[in-house]
Amino acid sequence: MARRKSQTIKDSWQPNHTTPLSKHRLSGLEPDNLLAHLALLGLLRALETSRPNWHPRAFWSVKTHPWRPILTLAEAKTELDVADAAAEGVKSLLRPVEDICEKAAEAEQTNAKQAIPEIEKKIEENRHKGKGVEGLKSKLKKLRKAAAKRRKVDKVVEIAETMDDLRNLNPLNDLAHERWISCLSAPALDQNGEWSAAVSPLKLTSGQQAFAGLLVSFAKECDFNEIARALFKPWRRLHRGHSFRFDDAEARRYAYLAFDPSDKSKWSVPGQTGTAVAPSERGANVLASASFQSFPIFSLKHGVAIPGMCPQDGGRLRLPIWSAEGGRGATRAGIEALIRLAHKMDEMPQANLTGWHIFRIIKLDETNPKSDYKVIASDGFISSGDHNRK
Repeated sequence: MARRKSQTIKDSWQPNHTTPLSKHRLSGLEPDNLLAHLALLGLLRALETSRPNWHPRAFWSVKTHPWRPILTLAEAKTELDVADAAAEGVKSLLRPVEDICEKAAEAEQTNAKQAIPEIEKKIEENRHKGKGVEGLKSKLKKLRKAAAKRRKVDKVVEIAETMDDLRNLNPLNDLAHERWISCLSAPALDQNGEWSAAVSPLKLTSGQQAFAGLLVSFAKECDFNEIARALFKPWRRLHRGHSFRFDDAEARRYAYLAFDPSDKSKWSVPGQTGTAVAPSERGANVLASASFQSFPIFSLKHGVAIPGMCPQDGGRLRLPIWSAEGGRGATRAGIEALIRLAHKMDEMPQANLTGWHIFRIIKLDETNPKSDYKVIASDGFISSGDHNRK
């Protein structure tokens, strides 16, 4: 097979294209990194989609340090084959998301147009009553901007603002669309007991930074060489661009800076691509985008949660580490079954379950209810035999 060239990275390294293997050590995926766990799930889902006859499975090699996942295949394939098939699978899986984001952008613009007269009326009423109008004027300015120009699909933040928006996203009840919708937004009761559309707890981007739109971007930016690098090589984090912020190294880079992180001229690591601020591992983010269907949102008494997240445990996310013990490892469905039962981990004796890695989603400003800026942090590992830590 002729060696292909990456379209995005100028790099002498290329994935192996001459030695087919039925077992691949994924050296880039570390057990204490949430992005790595999601990239592994996304890889299995992508390969199931594009190459179902490969019957992909995975397990963690815990007898060889450092711990890394092992991808097993029913057919021997090269690193290049794996990366190429994963890229194809990601693109196929993400295809419905662009349509969903298109409808979301249209609804946002319509909602803004409908809300403007009411805000203008409130401003006039407050002026007559001698009340302040600065807050309303600021809101009106944002509404007029949203009404004047529809948001691009790759810039969509949340796919629904209201329950009506949520219902209108999939008028034909297409199953592929519904699977994605259920992973990006869901009905939730707010503190006032009213139903609204809530976003996934996996949304760490703040303010008007894209979240759902990132899936559209990653479908377009999907590159086999970046995927191969994320899987088979230690991460270099050389792309300055779109990111889910699941990699806690990105947050640490901000925290340790001695300068304004918005000053892009300061980010000058040789070999970087892109023009945004925080360097990230784009190949891992691309794979992680395919993992969202492993985390459908479910409603709680107040708010929402996802599989692996126990609200009674401060919203920590628990993801399994499992070994093979002579087998080929776990299927993607088997891993998801473990994640769904993570809140009952003390009641689950599993022969091949090594333990759980815990991730904490931290809201940086707990004193400000309007602040939604969050970061992810590794909260340690719990052995399957340790029942004392909660």
